[in-house]
Amino acid sequence: MWGTLRREVQPFYDAYENIFNGPGAEDPAYISNPLPFVHAKVKIPRLSLKNPYVRCRARTPFTVPSQSDAGIQGVPVPTQVIGADGQTSAQVRDNVRGAEILEAAVNYELREMGFKQQVKLVLLDTLFAGYGALKLGYDTEYTYDPAAEAEEKVRSMVEGDDPRRGLEWDELIKRESVWAKRVSPWDMLWDPDIKQLDPWLSSARWVAFRSIRPLADVRKDPIYKNVKFLEATATSRQEAERAKGDDMAQQTPDRVPGSKGVGELGGDTSDLREGYVVLWEIWCKKDRKVYVLAEGHDKWLREDDWPFDMEGPPFAFLHFHDVPDNRWPMSDIAAWFDHNELLNLCTSMDADAVKRRINKILFAKGAIEPDQLKKLQAPLNSQICEVNNPDAIKPFKSETSGMDAGMFSQRLMLDIYQASGIGENQRGGEAQGDKTATEQKIVEYNVAARLAEEQDRVNDWATVAIRKIIQIMQQLFTKQRLAPIIGRDPQEWVAYTRDQIQGEYDINVELAPYNPMKAELAIKQITDMIALLSKIAPMGFLPGGNGQMVSVNLGKLVEDLLRQMSPAIKPQDILIPLPMSEYIQIQQRLAASGMGPPAPMMGMQPPQSGAPPGSGPSAGVPMPGEGRGADKRSQLASQGAGRAAVQGVREGGNQLAGASSPSRGY
Repeated sequence: MWGTLRREVQPFYDAYENIFNGPGAEDPAYISNPLPFVHAKVKIPRLSLKNPYVRCRARTPFTVPSQSDAGIQGVPVPTQVIGADGQTSAQVRDNVRGAEILEAAVNYELREMGFKQQVKLVLLDTLFAGYGALKLGYDTEYTYDPAAEAEEKVRSMVEGDDPRRGLEWDELIKRESVWAKRVSPWDMLWDPDIKQLDPWLSSARWVAFRSIRPLADVRKDPIYKNVKFLEATATSRQEAERAKGDDMAQQTPDRVPGSKGVGELGGDTSDLREGYVVLWEIWCKKDRKVYVLAEGHDKWLREDDWPFDMEGPPFAFLHFHDVPDNRWPMSDIAAWFDHNELLNLCTSMDADAVKRRINKILFAKGAIEPDQLKKLQAPLNSQICEVNNPDAIKPFKSETSGMDAGMFSQRLMLDIYQASGIGENQRGGEAQGDKTATEQKIVEYNVAARLAEEQDRVNDWATVAIRKIIQIMQQLFTKQRLAPIIGRDPQEWVAYTRDQIQGEYDINVELAPYNPMKAELAIKQITDMIALLSKIAPMGFLPGGNGQMVSVNLGKLVEDLLRQMSPAIKPQDILIPLPMSEYIQIQQRLAASGMGPPAPMMGMQPPQSGAPPGSGPSAGVPMPGEGRGADKRSQLASQGAGRAAVQGVREGGNQLAGASSPSRGY
């Protein structure tokens, strides 16, 4: 199915290793520019650099059948619901606490399973092949390394040996844990009749994944049946990965990455070869069954119901560029790869032209002795050379090419920048040209817009994957576990089972792409917010609507500001909690000593008597954009925003501003 596609995109993968097969590539003087490598190294950090952070918000209460979690610390006891017949029918619990536990648990699991490494591999596939996929599961779907489990010996003594012990295992798979693994684009098939792609492949009737396992393991694995007459179809993994009738659809031969040679790492592996079986795991949406078929075998090895109760098969599909009415998305490299090969040719021709312009001489045979000729042939010519017949030696000048290869190469690079959306400055080089500051800003905005669209797709894809991971956790996490609550100092751990994370939640996945200005911008924004709130809420309160007031927590803003400034700063060492009783005593002593009236909460100075808020000592705090060094436009904009905010507070009925609103009751 994907043989033709692979023939098209395999050159992109080769170019990532600085291997080209275009016109002139066989010439030893061919100079290659591995722009796909640069493209990937620029794009991937801007799409995802660290583990995403998942925020969970409770959507609805949920019911549980029993108080199985009543003994776990920090988990509220459910409320019993008494039916009309006087019997207890169920227990209802608000899942606000469940959202906090789930948020801690899922972020901990993502870090433990190495989620970010798999995401980067999927992004690399998506840039080159046009699509990538992340397969999800629980430890029962793969074997694991028993020696890596500290409790394995004790467990085997109590429960008996695992029947799958000793089979081929995967280091990424942990016992009784959820996992996420990148799937090679060539190890995945889907319904060819679909014409619309999304992270679920929702229009596909089935999805299949290929795996290659030793014949001996397949026969021993208890999850398979009908293996008595199963036979190997390949003698090595490389042979098993080769599609029948398609010589291009095979893995790149063993070689040192970036080298032009092949077979440098492989050698003779005949003594290491054993029988292998190619398995296809088919997830059928119609009957919600999973089938396993071995190539060359006429019986199902597996025919079971879906092991997971989730939205579709356990995978998430990522792509960037849709092609209308086509089941294949387009590669990120395809739009400009031909330009890259032509650029290589021009660069090689330009270098050859430089060689041709080197001074040359013509001389008659015997005019220069061999030992003296070596001086002329040396890379750095000697200044003195003895000759037998000076009249038999003449200079020779090569004719230069009429084409300016340098100018043509610049034109090609401009086309590549426009097609890829990544200019010289984004690639880490110095931007060429004489653009004004305004023109440069326009270019940066357009680059950011193209990148934002891809970041949005990655966010949607990661949300689908993480939502399915949560569904696996809610189904199979039957034993008590621990997860750390992020942001608590000292670190706090919470115990939970699947019962504590049941219910419906809205999740928000926050990607962590590389942004060199992120910390500086965050510090500036938080500082501006503190100054703004000091202006419009000097007493620490704002109207919240419905006749209520809301308190402004400036302490939390200051804590976030300290965290953004440096990882070495520990806010808990600077912001020391002060009990209310001590706070009142300090204010009373200050008032009694005549040093000033009691200050309001949050440490904000009160307004002067008879003056509106903001006219007291805190009125001197500059608004964002005010003060020395701010240009006139930012001053006008921030002052206008400040006046509008203050006016909005007054019109909203803030009694602190001297306004009243009878309709709201204050």
